[in-house]
Amino acid sequence: MPRKILVTGFTGRLGSLVASRLRDQYSLEPRVLARPGRIESADWQPPVGMEVVAGDYDDLASLDAALEGVDAVFLVSPVHPEMRKRELALAERASRTSSVPHIVKVSGLGTRLDSFVDSGRWHAEIELGINDLGMTATYLRPLFFMQNLGFQVRAMRETGKLLGAVGDAAIAMVDARDIAEVAGAVLVGGTDIEGQAVTLTGARSVTYEDVAAAASRAFGRRVAYTPQSLEEVRSTLSQSGQPDWHVDILLQFNEAFRRGWGDAVSDTVSRVLGRMPRTVDAYLAEVAEGGSVGGRDPFPSA
Repeated sequence: MPRKILVTGFTGRLGSLVASRLRDQYSLEPRVLARPGRIESADWQPPVGMEVVAGDYDDLASLDAALEGVDAVFLVSPVHPEMRKRELALAERASRTSSVPHIVKVSGLGTRLDSFVDSGRWHAEIELGINDLGMTATYLRPLFFMQNLGFQVRAMRETGKLLGAVGDAAIAMVDARDIAEVAGAVLVGGTDIEGQAVTLTGARSVTYEDVAAAASRAFGRRVAYTPQSLEEVRSTLSQSGQPDWHVDILLQFNEAFRRGWGDAVSDTVSRVLGRMPRTVDAYLAEVAEGGSVGGRDPFPSA
């Protein structure tokens, strides 16, 4: 078992889940990377049982300090045009350490060098850069987080509508907690996927019609899927104040799903965890009972 694991993206969804998993399941004290400004903010609450280090991808000295004595790194960062620069900066500094750590990186939909999905191409370029450094790395490629449905929970409950621009595409959604559990297992060591690039999904693909039916069962009211066109989504997003690059990527995601890029079921979760992945029905039932929604609206109102 690794002596020390560095978790990046701690203030985000996956980073916090992975760090908690390492602490609670494996009795480790993960080292978590947080920006100095976040740590110094008035609402910051230091996590129990974790070693917090201040660091920034643009501050190489802070990365060196965070990487000292580390055996494995969980690498995740928000989708952003600077994502390649940031993640490769950490990987490059990690490659210089005396005991080069195992990198466990989260990539995503459309991870390939010729991808029309910008973020997928960036992920592929990062993976290639890490490989060129000669490091041992495992790449986790979830296609769609179930939690991305969370921002529509209120609307489904109140209006009975589930909006989406994915047409009738089938998508192999995966719960973020399953991703975190797989990541934790790989970071600790002993899985059969170490050093590989693997897709993470649920046990079957579902359409938005299926999601609406599951929401109907969970919320005790009829929920119907209302398809949107890509033009309608672009119109809404163009009024939201989001940067053009982000709008483009959200539309690219929808187009990729329409082309079937999300319909690729993998058994990786069940093989690594020894159980079936969580289902959309189970996720929405949990939300209906008061569980954390965990969804941030990528399509805010104008």
